[in-house]
Amino acid sequence: MALIKDSLEHPYLFLSSDELPALREKFRNEPFAERWERLLANAEQFLQTPVVTSEAVRRRALDPTGVAGICAFAWLFTRDERYAERAVQESLGYAGAHQWHTVRSWNTGADLPTAHACFTTALVYDWCHDYLTSEQREYLEETILRKGLRVYLRSVEDYRDWWVENKISNWCGVLHGGCGLAGLALHDVYAEARYAFDHAWPHCQEFLDEVILADGGGHEGVMYWRYGVIFSDYLVMAASRLLGDDRGLYERLTGRLPGYWDIYMHGPDQVYANLNDMNERTFRGLYGDDPTVFQGGPSALINALFEAKTPCGDELLLWAADNGGPGASWKGTSPFWFLWRREAPPAGPKPALQDAVLFRGAGHVVWQSPELWFVYNGGWVSDKSHHNCDLGTFFLVANGERFVNDPGYGAVEASDHSTVTVNRAGQFEGARARFLRHGSGEGFHYFASDLTECYVEPLERFVRHGVMVDGKYIVLLDDLVSPEPAEFTWRMHSKLCATADPDAARTKVAGRQTDLHVVCPCPRGSRVSVEEKALSSKHGDVCVHTTTIRPAPAAEVTIVAVLCPTASGGEPPQAGFSADGRLLVSSGERQDEILFWRGQNGWELKSVNGADMSGIGTGQERSLRPFRPAE
Repeated sequence: MALIKDSLEHPYLFLSSDELPALREKFRNEPFAERWERLLANAEQFLQTPVVTSEAVRRRALDPTGVAGICAFAWLFTRDERYAERAVQESLGYAGAHQWHTVRSWNTGADLPTAHACFTTALVYDWCHDYLTSEQREYLEETILRKGLRVYLRSVEDYRDWWVENKISNWCGVLHGGCGLAGLALHDVYAEARYAFDHAWPHCQEFLDEVILADGGGHEGVMYWRYGVIFSDYLVMAASRLLGDDRGLYERLTGRLPGYWDIYMHGPDQVYANLNDMNERTFRGLYGDDPTVFQGGPSALINALFEAKTPCGDELLLWAADNGGPGASWKGTSPFWFLWRREAPPAGPKPALQDAVLFRGAGHVVWQSPELWFVYNGGWVSDKSHHNCDLGTFFLVANGERFVNDPGYGAVEASDHSTVTVNRAGQFEGARARFLRHGSGEGFHYFASDLTECYVEPLERFVRHGVMVDGKYIVLLDDLVSPEPAEFTWRMHSKLCATADPDAARTKVAGRQTDLHVVCPCPRGSRVSVEEKALSSKHGDVCVHTTTIRPAPAAEVTIVAVLCPTASGGEPPQAGFSADGRLLVSSGERQDEILFWRGQNGWELKSVNGADMSGIGTGQERSLRPFRPAE
């Protein structure tokens, strides 16, 4: 059992009354001053909004969290009773809901609304403790216990609900974090509250240790990864503050560079590579670019926290803390940004990112040049959380415009993504790809991704090779071998208009100022076409133009696709692929020679314009480099 004093003076969860003067002084300086004014403006606006209803609680109540938390935080620093009263009324509205969970066939006890209600009510109870009447305090205490903590304890001790030990799903981080914080807020009021905290505290530490992978990536996509991580951070930060240490957790985590993956997956068009259950519009933009949207870009809270935990700081994480959004709940002004963002001048311009990175734990490749941004998924189809069968899929931004799109949330089948299907069948839950090679040579980047074990239909080999040539275009070579003749279908989805030239075995995706040409020099005779279709997601159909390459059914097939952008109306590249693995690509005045050779285990890259493979690793080495230190 964690050792916490039996009685503490509120507030104590994230700050104490003794710390308020220093924090007020901190808020006078930039980058805090401007956002503090915005937080107070939000609090003023919330004074005019209606109190949360039981229906909002059922819908997870994201907005009430922001209303109550921001107003309670404003009260702490201004002592303006209007803010305290608004926060209290919001928490009482929460408390008046019939219950804070919904019983389902697949989840008996606590659920996400339970965590949000516990978290929000705990903040108000702690931060507005001296404003609450004794009757209000007792009512909130009893409500948190009955509707939140007892339901949570039944999940943990009796029902063993599916999320309790699931260190992949955001539910694990959110439930233990939100309910655990409520237990910590009432630890000296009820024994059951202390029991709840004692369960949640180790679970949140273990969750963060497992969900933040090598190189800081995650399996559940950026959106859900951030959701689980931030709620666990809430509890761990509050608990470690009271206990005096975090048991070495953040020292371990900062070595994995968490936050970098979040930044790299945000494209130059300010839209994410929306792998897994995430829509393209989620977290689009950057903080402050649009006065009506304040949640875009990397997580300001997570990056501020890990930057502060990094010895000597980190200029990339500091940039993300100042230019990312705090999340939908907070309307651009989360109290936790003020608490976690260390006292340092505003971040400078965004540091230049590496040209080529493999996030090993997540299995995501990010390549970039002044003209191109390319992301590839060679990770895992989760069987423990949100998932899409999207191994082998890729994204492409050319000259600031997105040419390869993913339908995102709820588009589960492999055919919904820019990858290959076999006999019209896709991938299965639990499928895991692996990297055979990743690295850079003179004038090129290269990966070899083994997808052989990822398909419902048995394969003897499927290795997708990717090459970025001089930062100008992408080559994909798919090495496919099946026990029996099979129908392989290559797909690339785009929201932009596309047209096909079947005789030349190529398609063109037309952008505003750039065209993307997809040329298939191998196998000859493949049917190359464009299909306009609606891909179904949980938020409606997404209309896409799909480039398809369909070779004749065979047991062994090599599909080569060259993805080359030109200025609008520009001539498409010419590409030829010989039986010995020589790929010649001509575009404008340049001509490139990419040589593959067929070894015992299939095709392998040999050289690009004479530059060999001496700099290419196995994919096991860390390619990600930290930005240290921040000034």
